[in-house]
Amino acid sequence: MTHSHFLKETFLDRVNAVIKSILRYFPVWKDLLFLSFVIIAYLVVTVFIKALPPYAQKTVEYTNKDLVKTVWSSPAGDVERYHLEIRDTRFFPGSRDQGGITMVKQATSGKPEYQLKCEHNHSYMLSVAAISSTGISSPFSRESNLLICDQQAPLLELEPLPSPAKLRYPSVTIRGTFVEPHLRFITLNGNSADIDPSRGSFTARAHLYPGRNRLTLLAVDLAENITTRTLDLEYAPVSIVSLPTDARIYWNGNYAYLGIYSGNTPQSFNQSTPGKQVLRITYPGFNDHYRVIDFSELTTDIYAITLTPFSGIAFGQARQLTSADQPIAVAQYAYPCAVDYDLDGNKDLLIGSKDGTIALFTNAGTDDRPAFTGSRLLREDDKVISVGTNAAPFVVDYDNDGVQDLLVGNGEGYLTLFINRGSNSQPLYGPAVVLRDTRGAEINVGSYCAPQVVDWNGDNRKDLLLGSGEGTIFLCLNEGTDRKPLFSSPHPLEADGAPIDVGSFAVPFVADWNGDGKQDILIGDGDGYIHLYLDIGTWTAPKLIAAGLVTVNDERIAVDGAAVPFLVDWNNDGRKDLLVGSREGSVYLFTD
Repeated sequence: MTHSHFLKETFLDRVNAVIKSILRYFPVWKDLLFLSFVIIAYLVVTVFIKALPPYAQKTVEYTNKDLVKTVWSSPAGDVERYHLEIRDTRFFPGSRDQGGITMVKQATSGKPEYQLKCEHNHSYMLSVAAISSTGISSPFSRESNLLICDQQAPLLELEPLPSPAKLRYPSVTIRGTFVEPHLRFITLNGNSADIDPSRGSFTARAHLYPGRNRLTLLAVDLAENITTRTLDLEYAPVSIVSLPTDARIYWNGNYAYLGIYSGNTPQSFNQSTPGKQVLRITYPGFNDHYRVIDFSELTTDIYAITLTPFSGIAFGQARQLTSADQPIAVAQYAYPCAVDYDLDGNKDLLIGSKDGTIALFTNAGTDDRPAFTGSRLLREDDKVISVGTNAAPFVVDYDNDGVQDLLVGNGEGYLTLFINRGSNSQPLYGPAVVLRDTRGAEINVGSYCAPQVVDWNGDNRKDLLLGSGEGTIFLCLNEGTDRKPLFSSPHPLEADGAPIDVGSFAVPFVADWNGDGKQDILIGDGDGYIHLYLDIGTWTAPKLIAAGLVTVNDERIAVDGAAVPFLVDWNNDGRKDLLVGSREGSVYLFTD
């Protein structure tokens, strides 16, 4: 604390001398004596009040010490002692300095300084008055800065860390709570944490490096009390190796969509999202490898995968899919989509129908022998999903957040997106959003929109193939990013130099039909047939040619109109099988 000079004592002595000399010559000494006291009082009020200027206002200081030395400027003149008035407030527990009991204490000091004894959870404000040897006192200064005594380090409580001994993702998030009314900051390895003072909670993140990582959590309050917590975590990236080597690695795809391209084998890496993820590996001339890996409970460091040679596609048997021993049937125009819906390692089945709803048939059997016992309708928030008419579902991680979302075409030609705000095991879809193109116009193909997500031009971004009721296929190239797609306006897809036209109700499905590693297309039509178009171009510049109709036992496959093809290894025998939806509402399975 700093103060300006007192009024000099010699000046007061001169005033007294003048008054005494005047009293010798005037008999009315009583009146003059009273006048002298008035003058002295005036001088004290107008001059002495400036002897100790006010402390800076609206300033708070913090300390964690037991004794705090406060000083002020020594005034000129004869000062015998200083008188202090100390306002001591003891805060109520948990009041965050907003409530407490205040006491006013008195103290004296022979020097322009004072050792203030501090107690935890107390605040102090001081006022000082100077007293001369003649007993004259200056007024008290205004109160000092607010001094808050905090002698307790921040208390931290951490949420449980991931249970496995080895972390499989290159970053870690530490969450917890704190008890500290004067918190300054919390850091994790030098990175500032996000702090919510109202909840007393924090979230801190750190990047990990392969091997053992030491994490230091540091909490500091305004009084410079420090709490330190150290954690040792091991980051062990998963290594993916394959035979043959140099196979392409994809994450979070499904049976109909490759997923996010993440390099070629061998490779040690991981996505940043914990939990279950889908691994898909492809190599020309070999069957794709597909599996679900749970990175929250993983104990395997290396996945060595041997791909099986491609043995061609041919169908010799057909049967109708059943549920609870009864043929699966929806309200006409069955649109099947095979997907491991809850990532439990077993194939489930989504089927869109004419009434605009989507039924989920959960696999109660195994991945090798799927068995269905019933169905339920998909919901968004608190209502059943309905897109009007002719729901055409396609599952894809649209925004690359590690959670499967839902695209649905409808009979009016529009394409709707339902973002999954839940998890893969418990999806929770948000409101429907109609997709728009780069011009801002709603994407529409006229009627019967049948969506397929595919990286059509090899730039590692999601593109769209859209079937239409008129029998044509439209391509929408992604002009945004893979995480935030922005699609061009639909333009017709060509084969043999002309727009593809299968007559009506065109439904595309992209797959490598002949094992050359290129993207061929099956297209169902309104008459129940399935057309095959082979890609004779390159990965970045596909070129399609018509290759006839798909057959079973050398007879063309034909269902009761509105054929919806879906190619998948249904029984895990290493050979592709074919699901086909039909106008009547049934789903057929064609196997070798």
